Amino acid sequence: MRIEGEIEVSHTDPQIQIARRLRVLESLRIGLITDVAETFKSIHLGEERELTRSLGALIASAYLLGRQMGIAPAVIEQEVLEALSVYSLDDEALQEDSATVRRYLDHRA
Repeated sequence: MRIEGEIEVSHTDPQIQIARRLRVLESLRIGLITDVAETFKSIHLGEERELTRSLGALIASAYLLGRQMGIAPAVIEQEVLEALSVYSLDDEALQEDSATVRRYLDHRA
């Protein structure tokens, strides 16, 4: 507990906890948008190293945002596998890439 001015502030105060959570969510939301922008920028510039970094950051941001919203990483990963199945059905050109990513994810488990 600390005192700000004449007001006593508890770290367990529900209003403080809500404010912190909102701040974290806003930060993650901004980070996610920034990661998408950096990904598109690196594609445009043809910078493979930066593309790899920005894709990694984008995926990490998605997992962290999910956790903050109460979604377990395993649930997100299951949805990724489902999305890969849909991509395989929707676009024949993505079938091989989808299968490669699915094998990678299945092998890690």
